Amino acid sequence: MRKQIYKKYFREELELIAEISKEKNLLVLSDDVYEDYTYDSNEHYRIANFPGMWERTITVGSAGKKFGVTGWRLGWAIGPTELIRRLNHICICDNFSAPTPLQEAISGTLNRDISDSIISPYRTLYYNNYKVLTEAFTKKGFRVIQTQGSYFMVIDFVDLVPQFMKLRDEDEELKESKENLDVIVCKLLVKVFHIACLPLSLFYGDSSCYHGNNNPPPDIPKTLLRVTFSKAETTVNSALQLINDIKFM
Repeated sequence: MRKQIYKKYFREELELIAEISKEKNLLVLSDDVYEDYTYDSNEHYRIANFPGMWERTITVGSAGKKFGVTGWRLGWAIGPTELIRRLNHICICDNFSAPTPLQEAISGTLNRDISDSIISPYRTLYYNNYKVLTEAFTKKGFRVIQTQGSYFMVIDFVDLVPQFMKLRDEDEELKESKENLDVIVCKLLVKVFHIACLPLSLFYGDSSCYHGNNNPPPDIPKTLLRVTFSKAETTVNSALQLINDIKFM
């Protein structure tokens, strides 16, 4: 899964990455935490299962994402013995919040067939939430970037910049702010409309972070926001009401 735009890699793309990895003798760290949550018939493929990739791949999973227990802060890494042995040296130094009872609970759950009893209802709920939120945000002038997996969606307020700039200029605290535009808009959404989003620029550096002879990448657009839809239906219904109430004077 490609974060933070929640793009799923298709088989042909993974085959290309696998061939380059073998050609250049690269190791692959594969983030598969959303493997159970793909939509619109998008199938998840593990790059470790491609020919010649097991011995050079560490696959990361997450109990929090898989079972909706993000507060437990537990996950796992799967790979060849030598790579996992080296990874253990790092885990000893920086792991936290992994009490034995929670590890036992996750281990026992993983040893059961839980695809129908747990995963399938979550997937259905999340996808339904995604569809209704997409419709609501679209009606209010936001662009919605298609989510191919995970339980987050990205919305783009590029067509609403003038309206948000007017709100910013009317706000005594924000009108002189030098923060990124998406950060300002997130604050306005909370203050004016009581809607909480996350500015995507927090996940990326800009061109000033790159030094030396490396060519800096173009700056990430500053009009993208992240919204979660891993919520109960009642919570999403409340959010829909707040979105429907968005009005610009």
